[in-house]
Amino acid sequence: MGRLKRIGNRIFDVGTSNTSWLQLASDLKTLGVKNWYFMLEVKDPEVIKIDPYQCDDNGVCTLTRDQIARVVTECRRNVWYYLREVARIPDPGNPKGVPYKANRGNIAQAFLFVHGIDSWLCLPRQQGKTQSALSVQAWGYSFGTTNTSFIFVNKQQPDAKENLARIKLQIDLLPEYLRFESFFDDENGKTVKAVNNATEMRHPVTKNSIKIRAGATTKDKAVSLARGLTAAIIHYDEPEFTLFIKDIIENSVSTFDTAARAAKKNGSLYGRIFTCTPGDLDSPAGMSAQFVLDACVKWSDRLYDMTQEEMEEFAAAGNSNRIIYIEFQYFQIGLDGEWLENISAKINNNLTVRREILLQRLHGSSLSPYAQEDIEYIVEHVRVPIDTLFIKKYYQFKVYEELDPTVPYIVGVDCSTGTLKDNNAITGINPYTERPAFEFECSYVGETVYEQIIIELVTKHVPRAIVCIERNSVGDGVIDHLLQSKIASRLYYDKAKELAESNMKDKETIESMLKKQASMKSYYGVYTEGKSRETMFAILADRIAQCKDDFVAENVTRDISRLIRNSSGKILAGPGFHDDSVMSYLIAMYVLVHGNNLSIFGYIPGQREEKPRNQGLLYKSESELSKVLPDDIASSIVEERKRSKLLDYESILREAIESSQNETAKIMQSSINMRTENSENVTPSDYTTYEDEFSDYDMSFFNEMNGLKNNDDGMGGFPW
Repeated sequence: MGRLKRIGNRIFDVGTSNTSWLQLASDLKTLGVKNWYFMLEVKDPEVIKIDPYQCDDNGVCTLTRDQIARVVTECRRNVWYYLREVARIPDPGNPKGVPYKANRGNIAQAFLFVHGIDSWLCLPRQQGKTQSALSVQAWGYSFGTTNTSFIFVNKQQPDAKENLARIKLQIDLLPEYLRFESFFDDENGKTVKAVNNATEMRHPVTKNSIKIRAGATTKDKAVSLARGLTAAIIHYDEPEFTLFIKDIIENSVSTFDTAARAAKKNGSLYGRIFTCTPGDLDSPAGMSAQFVLDACVKWSDRLYDMTQEEMEEFAAAGNSNRIIYIEFQYFQIGLDGEWLENISAKINNNLTVRREILLQRLHGSSLSPYAQEDIEYIVEHVRVPIDTLFIKKYYQFKVYEELDPTVPYIVGVDCSTGTLKDNNAITGINPYTERPAFEFECSYVGETVYEQIIIELVTKHVPRAIVCIERNSVGDGVIDHLLQSKIASRLYYDKAKELAESNMKDKETIESMLKKQASMKSYYGVYTEGKSRETMFAILADRIAQCKDDFVAENVTRDISRLIRNSSGKILAGPGFHDDSVMSYLIAMYVLVHGNNLSIFGYIPGQREEKPRNQGLLYKSESELSKVLPDDIASSIVEERKRSKLLDYESILREAIESSQNETAKIMQSSINMRTENSENVTPSDYTTYEDEFSDYDMSFFNEMNGLKNNDDGMGGFPW
């Protein structure tokens, strides 16, 4: 069977000896990524017959001039070929190094880098995030761009020097003809040598340069450092351990943006790369970094299928800082439970394991109002979302159960000003399980878009939702606007509204009707101060004591771990943090526990979910509804029936499309046979054209060719 496959006018190597890349392609296809094969591309199919490292017994390269030219040209044109076939990572005791191992995290960051999108990669300790980032920059330094400045920023000078030494060692591991240590300049008849010292590198051919910068010890020094970061490519390593990192990043935006715009205009590489494990949220550096992280956009595998314009819109959604945050747990990058057990035993510190291996940013303050063992239990039992729901194209909801349009989810809505000071947050509680079904938070969405997000969530996904909005200066406006929207009937109010309404029906004049409307609005929503807040946190304390397994949601659990009790006894977020997600959860739970009007919205407290009962009575025609019900109720039932039909059609369509809800489980469980009888091959001398060669193939094709294990073997158990 041939190694090469063609899709349109592009050719892909499905027989590379670097099997980690084939495994990743298999995983992405399993997850429903349409462009799952992009990283297997070759521009010149002849290069698959060339070993870039071919040499004799004395280590002298034996490639012909033509073969060398083909390898160099392919590296120049194709970053994926360089990383897949050429790049080498230093390996203790191995003078040749090891090939670049692809995983979902490092390839996502490399993908964003070559598209000019800033990224922040978080992977478990010792999984090569920094070396991977240096590899793609080594490609850029030697092949991808010219006349470009790179700057490596780290918390201390020795760490910055170490990264410069690492990238130099990566280049030293390349074949001699790819090191470009010097070249002869025909114009002036001189030999130009590369600059390689402890603080700077300069390429003799591409004219690219790399310099290092260390972090600052004061805010003034941080601002001064930032203003000197004039480079199109900046790599921040260990930013969560770098003092005043927020000030450095914010004050370097203008200088970086100027250089990046010039690079983009000239067709050169540009971008900011961040690599780190979670920091200590009790430290000034960790708190400073958290402000930056809060304004990041979360990575989605859907980016692989976006156009350049769509990717840039995704990164700039709302008012974010245009950095895409990438995080993958150990089991999402091919590691198993045995690895976790071994590394945990070696570390022998539970807090360190949680931060550096399980990627948990925790507030370990002694001021926490809850027992540390309770917090640890809740955090350890957080679930991975089974799906991501996109609203308004780019805003992401984490989904923890298959959403059922017949369930009256109680939706808590916490409102902020959308100015990066705190988050807008939404948590949907399944009233039958009392567990979060979905959650959302965003610090860069304004009031108008937030209202549109709520409307789309309800109308398209949870039509029977009971929407409970926080009453504050922003929430009042949101309620006012939503009362004029198509989801007005789903905004929760307590029975006090009905009592007040009946008492105001006497002597209705135009003026009194307006006063009545204004008065009625005050009964919508949920107050979160005073007695209400005390009651909410009493609910939280009870659930932490009695229902630790029911929190499940990432954002809610994270906020709980960062709560403190101040000197006056009030429970609130620790310094530098937010409690918006836990408040949205408590708004919903407060209504679930104490709301006295839930039945009118379709949920009877204490009732368990039963199907298929209470689906509505049958009438000869919809017109007969008006004979037995008030007009407004009859019309709402008609609309509900129409909506239900629409949802049925959408449900059928969803079932017909391959679901990607539980991505990790699918990766581990997928094992299907390929139909090889329809296979067409492309050899270096045969470029037969055909469309979508892979469309009917499953990834066991790679297993057959390269001896990979089936995805349901050797990956260990699930942590949930």
